[in-house]
Amino acid sequence: MSPESWLRRYMAAQIDCVAITDHNSGEWVDRLKSSYQQMKDDSEPGFRPLTLFPGVELSVQGGFHLLAVFSPDCTSNDVIRLLGAVRYSGTYGDSDGVTGTGLIDTIDAIHHAGAIAIPAHADRPGPSGKALFAVEDDSLACRHDANTLKDLLASGKLLAVEWENLDRPFPTVIRAEATGLTKILGSDCHSFQGAAIPGSRFTWVKMERPTLEGLRLALLDGNDTSVVRSGGLEAEGSLHQEAPAAPPALMLSKLTISQARCMGQGTPAELEFNPWFNAIIGGRGSGKSTWIHALRLVLNQSKPLESLGPRAEAYRQFDSFRQIVNGRSQLVGGLRDSTAIELELQRDGIPHRLRWQPSLLTGHIDEQSPDGRWQPSASQAITAERFPILLFSQGQISALADQGRSTLLTMIDQAAGLAPYIRHIEDLRSTYLSQRARLRELESRLAQRPEQERELNDLCRRLKELAELDPGTILADQQRVARQQRELDRATEQLEQLPTALQEMAAKLPLDDWPESLFDTERDEDALSWRFDIDAVLHTTEMQLRQLAASISALAHAQSEHPGLLAWRSRGQGIRPAAQHRDTEVGARGLADLGLMQRGLQEKHRLEAVLQELDSLAIEKTELQQANDRQWQLILETTQKRAKARQDFLDSVLATNSYVRIGIHPFGHDPELLRAELRQLLDLDDNGFENDINNMVDDVTNTPDRLEAVASLKLAILNDHFAPSIGVRLRKNLNQKLNKPGFEDAMRCWLPSDDLDISYSHRGNGRDWKPIQQGSQGQRASALLAFLLSFGDEPLVLDQPEDDLDNKLISELVVAQIRANKMRRQLLIVTHNPNVVVNGDAELVAVMDFGRGQCYVKGSGALQDSVIQADVCAVMEGGRDALARRWARLGREV
Repeated sequence: MSPESWLRRYMAAQIDCVAITDHNSGEWVDRLKSSYQQMKDDSEPGFRPLTLFPGVELSVQGGFHLLAVFSPDCTSNDVIRLLGAVRYSGTYGDSDGVTGTGLIDTIDAIHHAGAIAIPAHADRPGPSGKALFAVEDDSLACRHDANTLKDLLASGKLLAVEWENLDRPFPTVIRAEATGLTKILGSDCHSFQGAAIPGSRFTWVKMERPTLEGLRLALLDGNDTSVVRSGGLEAEGSLHQEAPAAPPALMLSKLTISQARCMGQGTPAELEFNPWFNAIIGGRGSGKSTWIHALRLVLNQSKPLESLGPRAEAYRQFDSFRQIVNGRSQLVGGLRDSTAIELELQRDGIPHRLRWQPSLLTGHIDEQSPDGRWQPSASQAITAERFPILLFSQGQISALADQGRSTLLTMIDQAAGLAPYIRHIEDLRSTYLSQRARLRELESRLAQRPEQERELNDLCRRLKELAELDPGTILADQQRVARQQRELDRATEQLEQLPTALQEMAAKLPLDDWPESLFDTERDEDALSWRFDIDAVLHTTEMQLRQLAASISALAHAQSEHPGLLAWRSRGQGIRPAAQHRDTEVGARGLADLGLMQRGLQEKHRLEAVLQELDSLAIEKTELQQANDRQWQLILETTQKRAKARQDFLDSVLATNSYVRIGIHPFGHDPELLRAELRQLLDLDDNGFENDINNMVDDVTNTPDRLEAVASLKLAILNDHFAPSIGVRLRKNLNQKLNKPGFEDAMRCWLPSDDLDISYSHRGNGRDWKPIQQGSQGQRASALLAFLLSFGDEPLVLDQPEDDLDNKLISELVVAQIRANKMRRQLLIVTHNPNVVVNGDAELVAVMDFGRGQCYVKGSGALQDSVIQADVCAVMEGGRDALARRWARLGREV
């Protein structure tokens, strides 16, 4: 096989990097490199970039094979020099000899040559397996000298092993020491025949660029985050398939700050993000937290800090930053009138661009079309529900345990997907309040009834006196005809309205159309058949209703000529001559005004109609009151269901958490929060009526049944009668507010907010739980940080989360959780702790600096970048010399 055909096979398999590890030879390294460069220069069809790592598979003294992988810029000569250093005694390219050096010395030689040592097929069973960690039959004993293996593992010079079958264990005697080794998988392709061909077995390796240092760091980080096996033959010949974590559905792409006070003057400052863990480092005053403040502004997330109050340090820092600078001497303020903040992010695969400026009343959102053009989004709403990005400034996390618990509840609702509950509760409240408004309207109308009844009674008495002057039954006939006319008019009106009602009912019958192309005519024939039958029945019913409406309409138009109605009118008209004669007689005798009786009858008929309408309104009021009571029960039930859903979520995400426990207290728990909520509800200032408010809070918190206590309190507030918890001055104040309809409705609809009961484990071991209020700043921060890192896949932004934690907690909690979190969500952490960056394995490190009056991004890249490594040492460890001195004093002794 030619070098060109060899390279084409790996390119066709979409391999990105390949280690050239012939047995005891580096002959093909230069040939492959030369052929690769020629193919690249010729732009050969099918060419695909491929990084070649020179290497060799050594036959080592003791009967096992060992890979040595060199940097891509090495050559065949580097392999030849290594073969000389280990005194290989056999034929180059063959396995007819072994090294003259033993295991430890051979690995030392590989390290001295600048290469990485990896035992080949280290678990392969049998004498011919040439495996360093193979076991003896079923005994799980070492095939090679156990003490030598222990010395090797203790040296720390071995990072990884090629392991063919994950079901095969390490030898028992070294299992504890070997568990940290990264298990990789290679093709071990001696020829392009059989199963072991390019693309069949390989290892995903996370690197910024394919370099030896990148490979070394990935092997050091291990299988959890940086190395993923794929396509390996596992137990019983089954194919083991895995793939690296896909980028999250929501992730930040780039943040730009222009024309701020100390950043982005002239050239905008830009910070690009990796989909996983991004660390921002720098000295004090280098602008690290500026990026967090800018994110808070552009994401419209100032309210969580504002809810902490002006005394909270996190709020003061942010509030100082967002002030507009008007002069050079102004001490606070990080923004100018011309400042612009722009955030690019990916949401469900669609690029979005959010923009903030002081002159904009609200933020602006663009979306990128498939052809790459930016255009305004149909919705300009920047909400936590649309862009669920968790953002915590320095000090904010520990404050969540106290005045920030409402913010914590909001986060729980978002993470648990409880938005439908929240919207449903708001809809129920809206309906409840509209029903209360209608009830007030009905009560106002029904309050007129006593006066209307009095007027009718007085009128009937006067008409009775006049009726005594009636020589016969003319007045009674006249009154009966008038009432009959009113009822006939009502019946006629109802008849005329029926066709419209039937037409409206018919219009509601067809079901909504299904989305086009959602159902396939062949695959979904069953569902479409059901829909066709339903539509046919509804269509027939619709036609029948429309025909019925037309028939009734025709009937209504013809009713005026009905023989019965004409006969009734004729009979009624016959009463008029007798009534006129009677009125003439009464008038001639001077007993009454000629028109008084007729006007009285008309007024009587009007009053009777009014009272009849009020009777209907009274029935409506009764029904509406019952509906309102049911609506209140729905609000209660839904609020309680939300509380249970919150608790279920907390139980699920904290089931194995040894740092923090959180419980839901339905309808409140903390007297201080209840006191603040009551003051806001009753519209009372912070200082007045202190004793009254305390009495109310005591009445609620000291009653076992919280709902019963709240109901009693609301009853006392809404009714003008004596209540032990309400003093005379407050009673007067409340009576004035009760004249405002909205106040009473809000009071009736009020329920205390749910509260959180947070406990922390004093030693972080899942025992000795204490209320978080008893904990130190660091204990509160660690407990809540453990909670925040235990759930969710939305981006998480933290500003110096380690500030209140000791180094032990940083390693055991922060670093461990970062490594677990970044595989499912994007992280952005501002930090000055090297453990967070280095042991947390930051995919991207941005280094901030200050110079010439400006904060700027000095550089960014992965930890494998030597420049970034130097910056991490300089910024976070005091420089390489300081780090070396500390290691000399501590590490060597350890």
